[in-house]
Amino acid sequence: MDRLEIFPLENVSRMFSFSCGEESMDEYIRNGLQQSIEAHFCKAFEVKCKGEIVAFFALNFDSLELDCQEAYDILHRKDNPIEIALEYEDVFKKKHSYPAIEISFLAVRNDARNTGIGSAVLSEIIRLGKAQPIAGCQFITVMAYYRKGYSAAGFYKKKGFTKIKGGGKETIRMFLPLYVWGEVQDV
Repeated sequence: MDRLEIFPLENVSRMFSFSCGEESMDEYIRNGLQQSIEAHFCKAFEVKCKGEIVAFFALNFDSLELDCQEAYDILHRKDNPIEIALEYEDVFKKKHSYPAIEISFLAVRNDARNTGIGSAVLSEIIRLGKAQPIAGCQFITVMAYYRKGYSAAGFYKKKGFTKIKGGGKETIRMFLPLYVWGEVQDV
């Protein structure tokens, strides 16, 4: 795969010819994205390869709501337990809201799917979540599309995301810890 370049999306109209092959996403790009950006619901980015837009994503701040048992389960799960200093574990378990970055949208151009672009973009989102200078962040969250004929949930599951309560009629709410014991989280 060639080098990807990521830029803040300055001109939404340049995205009007973009198609990820999922009509509801394409419709949102054409008719809802500009309003979401202007209303400060998300920050959008274009992903280019060889000067062409091959993907786009949008992020916003989120929080992961967990009860005490869910927090305990996350801390002590066998696969990728979250990295928390032992002296902070009790505080972590007593919290009920945890800072996160939400992937509002992540779309790869239809003819560029299955090329590793989605994985590369997700790795960059993880890096951005860790590097953002304005607030603490423990998780990446997403409302993954899941319906007959199309599902993004499988992609996120392969990348280590876990299903959690929430979601909607055609979405599954999922999360990924940014920091896990013994390694830097990357996809």
